Amino acid sequence: YRSASELMDDIQNYLEGAPLIAGPESTMYLISKFVRRKQGLVAAIATVLVVLIAGVVVSTVLAIGQARARSEAQSIADFLRTGVLGTVADAKVGEATVSYVLDAASKNLEGKFTDRPLIEASIRETLGGTYRLLAESAKAEQQWLRALQIYQHHHGEGHPAMLRAKDGLYWVYDDQERHYDAERLRTKMLQVGPDIDEQPHGGNMGALAHTYHHLGKYKEAESLFNKILEIVRRERGEDYIRFYPFVVCNLARVYADLGRYDEAEQLFRKTFKIREWDAESRYRLVYTADLANMYRDQGRYREAGPLLEKTLKTQRRLLGDGHKQTLQSMYGLVRVYTVQARYEDAQSLLDEALETGRHRLREGHPAILRFVNALAVLRTKQENYVGAEGLFNEALQGRQQELGPDHPETLESKNDLAVLCMKQARYDDAERLFREALEGRRRKLGDTHPHTLESWNNLIDLYEACDKPEQAEEWRAKLPQKQATTE
Repeated sequence: YRSASELMDDIQNYLEGAPLIAGPESTMYLISKFVRRKQGLVAAIATVLVVLIAGVVVSTVLAIGQARARSEAQSIADFLRTGVLGTVADAKVGEATVSYVLDAASKNLEGKFTDRPLIEASIRETLGGTYRLLAESAKAEQQWLRALQIYQHHHGEGHPAMLRAKDGLYWVYDDQERHYDAERLRTKMLQVGPDIDEQPHGGNMGALAHTYHHLGKYKEAESLFNKILEIVRRERGEDYIRFYPFVVCNLARVYADLGRYDEAEQLFRKTFKIREWDAESRYRLVYTADLANMYRDQGRYREAGPLLEKTLKTQRRLLGDGHKQTLQSMYGLVRVYTVQARYEDAQSLLDEALETGRHRLREGHPAILRFVNALAVLRTKQENYVGAEGLFNEALQGRQQELGPDHPETLESKNDLAVLCMKQARYDDAERLFREALEGRRRKLGDTHPHTLESWNNLIDLYEACDKPEQAEEWRAKLPQKQATTE
């Protein structure tokens, strides 16, 4: 393609059954005609094939150069016609789904380009990206790993194709919340690739900061995000938010988790105003949910609940019930409903979310563990202590394994389980867990963070409940001055 407009023209040509610019009419034209005639294929599958063709052409140009790429277009078209559409032609009614097309392409790709491995790698890049859009992360990972393996054999570590494949694999790890794998991969990328690029998330440095945030390394995340913003302010001036909105909003997320709510809200609202995302933009929706969750953490439930309900309704319609961002909003709303004693509403969302999560996500996925912990909290509120205990143990063990013993979510499970133990008059267990949670939260979040103060006051309440007034007074005296004066 000589320009981006030609690529867009070809996509339109494809959908309309017109001859294509990029390849010989004989094969490429037949593909488009076949898709239009095949009644078993839905329109979405045709769109996927367009994405495959366009994506492979672009990837091929980047992998082997424009001069050779045009000569390979016929081979790619032949593969899509015989290796993909030929398989779809034999599909039973109702079988020809988008996933079916991708699976057919993946299966028939084996051995097709043994003499031209870079073509195979470019096709696998496109398959990996498309699988990820369908939230099929395990299949996406397989494609990116194979593409990376091919590129490693032919290119050096700093080659654009290598960095592109690693970037694709990183975002799959992010979807799977395999944050330690993501951290290792992005750290290596930062050593050989650019620190910051034109991507709105801030390139390698922004992605690593994003992963630090998920790992509960809030200070490291804050430092990297601010470093990015310092650089882009010099380059872009005060218009930097328009170019790097994700960096600003992700920094706001960090501030919210550090309990710096005013700073976080200011950044969210400033970005919404300057970036002017459409109300139904998936990015506006996910950051709006973050803002609502921050309201919940502040006890502003009358603002948090309606905002999450509205966001969730839109995400269900635009992204689907099983999308990770939809599930995130469901989790936030479950917590609001539980605090408001709307237990039936919370239970309904939990049933749906756990069924969806266990079906679509890998075993031990942190998103599933969040819902398990939330269900345990609900059972505690309902005084179903036996049911709550098993769920808390599942959440705590899973979080320790997936996230580590000092992660904020692990410490949350310890605190919540301690509350249950106190209600069961298991005071020794409750004391041990409260003290572990308090020690971890003081170290990770600081003495004045709301979560730290929660565990601190819970420990004081425990000593009062088990008739240890001296220890209760000792810990009350240690409270940060501002908190102590409000007691």
